[in-house]
Amino acid sequence: MSSVRKIIPICQIYNLAHKPWRIPERDEDDEIVWKDPTAQVPEMKKADTLGVLWTVLFTIPPKLEKQNDPRRLQQAWNQMERAREQGNGEVEFSEKVYLWLHRLLNREMPLTEEEKREKLLPRTYARALFRGSAFAITEQLKPLDERVDPWSVGLGDLEEDAKATEPDDEEKPRKSDPDDE
Repeated sequence: MSSVRKIIPICQIYNLAHKPWRIPERDEDDEIVWKDPTAQVPEMKKADTLGVLWTVLFTIPPKLEKQNDPRRLQQAWNQMERAREQGNGEVEFSEKVYLWLHRLLNREMPLTEEEKREKLLPRTYARALFRGSAFAITEQLKPLDERVDPWSVGLGDLEEDAKATEPDDEEKPRKSDPDDE
């Protein structure tokens, strides 16, 4: 029985303004290269797919972690390292790892007590990482045939999609989370 694979091209990542996304430079040991170590100012570089995935996987806040994350994280890391070694310009994820990655990006960040008092809505992990460019960057972490071009979608379309996914006022019972299985 063959499993479904998701192939994501390794390329430069752009923000919503269609400018290259920038991430901290890392050395061969994956340590941050510092422009000014005393002020902790990192050297920055244009992000590619593997750099953004590295950031997603290794900056998961502890309060956001689920039971199955260590296993999926290791599987994703292995597939990313394989892609780096092969150098064929794509990273191939199993469907389970790919779905886990996108569920991780859509997890809601826990609110602080102050945010709760101010009645702020929670934001997703992708939004915390990529701010206003979360939609554009998340779409670039999908296979080409599954992407929505964030630069061709009108704001009205995004607003309609947001309304369609807003929860009802009534609290519904929570289904089990596939990441805990």
